[in-house]
Amino acid sequence: MKIYEISYFNFGANDIFNSDSNEAPMDEDTENQSDPESETQRADEEVNQLYEETLSDANEAIEFAPGEGQVPVSILTDINCEELSFPTIYFGHERVHSPNVKLSYEDHVNSEIRRRDRRAVRADHLLFMHKKSQLKQLCSNVNIALKKCAQSSSVTASQILNSNFVDESISKDNAYRFLTNITGSLAYWEQQKKNVMAMVRRLGVFTLFVTLSAAETHWKELLRILKKTVDNEDDADVTEMDFEEKSRLIRTDPVTCSLYFEHKFKELFKTWKITDEGPFGKYKILQHYFRIEFQHRGSPHVHMILWLNEAPTFDADKPHLFRHIEEFIDNIISTSSDDPDTKDFVKYQYHKCSRTCKKKKRGNTSCRFGAPFIPMDNTSILQPLPPDYGDLNSIGTFDELLGKLNCDRDKYIKTIRSQLKATKIFIKRAPKDARVNPYSKKILMLMQSNIDVQFVLDPYACIGYIVEYINKPSRGISRLLRACVEEFKGGNYSLREKIKKLSCTYYNGTEISAQEAAWCRLRLPMSYSSSAVEFINTGPMKSRHRIMKSKAELRKLPEDSTDIYKKGSIDRYKERPESLKDLCLADFIGKFTFNGKKTNEEMDEENIEQDDHLVESIDDNQNNNEEDESSEFKVVYEIEGGTIRKRKQIKIIRFCRYNVHKDRNNFYRERLMLFKPWRDEALELENDNLNLEEIYNQNKELVEANSSRYIKLDIDLNDLARTIEEELACEEDESNDQNEDQDHEQHLNVYDFDDNIIQPNAMFEMGLESTLSTSIERNKITVPDLVSDQDYYELINSLNSKQHDHLMHVLNAFKLNELPLYHFVSGEAKVD
Repeated sequence: MKIYEISYFNFGANDIFNSDSNEAPMDEDTENQSDPESETQRADEEVNQLYEETLSDANEAIEFAPGEGQVPVSILTDINCEELSFPTIYFGHERVHSPNVKLSYEDHVNSEIRRRDRRAVRADHLLFMHKKSQLKQLCSNVNIALKKCAQSSSVTASQILNSNFVDESISKDNAYRFLTNITGSLAYWEQQKKNVMAMVRRLGVFTLFVTLSAAETHWKELLRILKKTVDNEDDADVTEMDFEEKSRLIRTDPVTCSLYFEHKFKELFKTWKITDEGPFGKYKILQHYFRIEFQHRGSPHVHMILWLNEAPTFDADKPHLFRHIEEFIDNIISTSSDDPDTKDFVKYQYHKCSRTCKKKKRGNTSCRFGAPFIPMDNTSILQPLPPDYGDLNSIGTFDELLGKLNCDRDKYIKTIRSQLKATKIFIKRAPKDARVNPYSKKILMLMQSNIDVQFVLDPYACIGYIVEYINKPSRGISRLLRACVEEFKGGNYSLREKIKKLSCTYYNGTEISAQEAAWCRLRLPMSYSSSAVEFINTGPMKSRHRIMKSKAELRKLPEDSTDIYKKGSIDRYKERPESLKDLCLADFIGKFTFNGKKTNEEMDEENIEQDDHLVESIDDNQNNNEEDESSEFKVVYEIEGGTIRKRKQIKIIRFCRYNVHKDRNNFYRERLMLFKPWRDEALELENDNLNLEEIYNQNKELVEANSSRYIKLDIDLNDLARTIEEELACEEDESNDQNEDQDHEQHLNVYDFDDNIIQPNAMFEMGLESTLSTSIERNKITVPDLVSDQDYYELINSLNSKQHDHLMHVLNAFKLNELPLYHFVSGEAKVD
């Protein structure tokens, strides 16, 4: 066999690094210089030599970890990470601003995305800025959560300054609600749901439910604006623009799309307040609430509830008033496709069923919105037939039913009522309009996109809208967060570990579109209430969680001082002026506004940076801008830490709402606490010697008079909401079970993450875990076998002395880095 340096042999890395041979590389004359005797001797020892040379530790390799012991750099502390990550936007230059002006990161972002230069509005850049802002919010909320603890009169300032004591006594179960201020989180929308429930409890069932959608590809004005901002073209002919071009413009500048929708909705809402000329005629809007939802296509979507002044209300026991409600609906809502004023826009109202609206129940597929809708010659409120109505029981098929009824209106109505389980409104519509969503003529003409307007009958429908539309969170992230909470119930997590897991889950599991990121960074409202809502913690004193004072304030206190908490509304009520001694707690909080003087440190700690960065309820100062000759609104009362002043609009108050049947003692204590004046809570409300029920009965007239200002619908709305949520969950589970075997109808689950993808650690990014173990670990990893050990041994044993020499030559070449190898192997038959 002759050997020439032509062919390249590639051996495994484990063979290269584990060989201990010190032989020099074989030269051209190796074969001619070989000694026959030495060959024989080597042949006798070749197995042992080969084992030592090539098989020692064959399955082991070295694991290198160059970043071991290093601390990850947070994007919050890496000052220039954004400029370096987007060189085509910043061109390698730092952001520059006047050193005399203090600007937050949000100020920088808001400035950049609103400029005429549109480089910063790229979708990837918007998402980066949103994630960074989200991290800042998480960091702020985590710091506040770690300062919450249960109220105790025995804790002193020196104990709070001891970090070990704080870690052990800190809010064990409730502090993980730190996500409440993060828009889109489960806790955020749960809080909003409670606020809306409080509005319903105070104001009663709302009158109308309104939905507005975006139609960017049909809004010519928006397309002209986008053509100007994106392509710098004036007076573009958008009528000739194809769908691909429209989509490109919308994707390129999501900020302009968000601003346009927000401005359009704001201007539209102004027209609703015009009495007689507005879409609701003589009925003035008393209160309202809306939320912004971003659909799967990434565009904004408004869900709104309205309370109208003097609008008719439904009462099942007063059927003679039904006609008044039906006339009210006809004046506001229409389904006609023949109206000449709306003929160009009614095309937006046709409902086309898709996979997202189909549901399966008991093997039957139907539209969850009820399309196609039942035709009706006049708007009618229909109630289910009484249980004892048996006239239709003998009818078998639907054809027999039609023959039996002869298709006259009365029997047609009875046929519909026989299928009802609850009272329902059927709006006037022609058969050809069976798929037209109900709309308001004036709103449709101005909005020029899909809308939906519905009259709300009863509390069940009212809470159903709240649960299913108004405050529904993202289902995917909700499942992930709920799974975390269920896991915590095992009791194996400390508070810090809970917060870490929740932070990472939310940070890595949130799905967001470019327009939603733009909306948040523009500080536009994700939800808005026309009334301020405040929660009063009416739980027992020992169960309330409070914010501790800052460390600077605690250091100023004596070591044995127990005055370690920041003052809240209940504390200020106890210290109210003597002139307000007859004021109950509900009136003190609902009718007055507290203006405190906060230090810079308190502002940083208490004013957590909100995700939408704007007031989520109408500020009382806004209402006070109107001239009012009444002197009562001008009176300012001095109390410790600030002043209080009477409001013009009473707040909506929330409280714990104990059930009289399940917890009688706390029910009466809560009612007395809210609606009867008191000074010393421990003495007048939580004294074990008190008979609270007897005190309540003695003051029942006063308590009911005060509570009537805050409670109009005194039913358990939370139980009703839970019932509806369970029904929706059962329907969803049943629908999912029906679709299990239908692969073509399955949706991509974006929350099924690949376990092999490394998820970012939100705690490191926030800088809350700044230390890592510096000890160096040396680990061996097993390299997967290319061939079995037995096969490998047999191959080695089959080598002759020359083949062995060649193998050693190749191994040494790798060891000495004498690469590449150019070997050509030739010979007689059987040469491999």
